[in-house]
Amino acid sequence: MSDREFPLSPRSTTDLEIGDFWTVRLSDGSLCACQVTDLNRSGPGALTSVLIGVLDWRGDVEPLAHELAGRRVLAQGLTRVEVFTEGGAPVLGNTFRPCGGPS
Repeated sequence: MSDREFPLSPRSTTDLEIGDFWTVRLSDGSLCACQVTDLNRSGPGALTSVLIGVLDWRGDVEPLAHELAGRRVLAQGLTRVEVFTEGGAPVLGNTFRPCGGPS
């Protein structure tokens, strides 16, 4: 894995790694965590689409990487890099990196 600094604002899927995570604010104000579960590095959509999972974590503040490591994936789906480029979601860390997470 390359050295990266978090939070990270990906411009394409080439900036992402499996294990990268971010949060989404729910209607009740709490946060849920999403994570990159797979990346297609070639072929149609490789630069714009990513497979993500919603993790079995919920909280009021952004989690640290160690809080998400080993969490179960509740649902999986394909999304586009616009979640980051237009939606402004920052990658907060990577669950495979021992020190990943917001500072």
